[in-house]
Amino acid sequence: MVCGCERIGCACVFDERGNFSPSFDDRIREIEAGQVILAIGQDSDLSFINPDSTISTQRGLIVVDQATLETGMPGVFAGGDAVKAPGAIIHAIGAGRQAASSIDKQLGGNGDIDEVLFAYDAPSQHIGRIEGFADLAREAVPAIPVKDRRGFTEVALGFDQE
Repeated sequence: MVCGCERIGCACVFDERGNFSPSFDDRIREIEAGQVILAIGQDSDLSFINPDSTISTQRGLIVVDQATLETGMPGVFAGGDAVKAPGAIIHAIGAGRQAASSIDKQLGGNGDIDEVLFAYDAPSQHIGRIEGFADLAREAVPAIPVKDRRGFTEVALGFDQE
């Protein structure tokens, strides 16, 4: 289980000749996290694409229709770092949503992939601040009249919806 990560300060990235040669200082910072997404900027492995495939590549990236993210093979979609140069993870998530919308349309839907988990009603008029609330008298709980109380019958009736 991951509970965070340590960050070490980078003193410089290049050496005196301009070569990539990072050096680090002793500044260490711990960052707590509930989830860590590893994104280290590696190239996509496209070796599964045969030279005679309808999925084409250009400069090490899969070629897609920019509007739908569909590849040259009908029904196959691609996005993220396999389609564009490595970028922020949110761009890959956006590409996934764009592809999901295109897939929904291809399957006969309208492309709307937003799921409504809860329909909100108008707020109740009884919610909010009431001036002088602390000074209001308590509401009496409706109860069975004393003359009708017999045995173990429940006395308090509780409140109705109103």
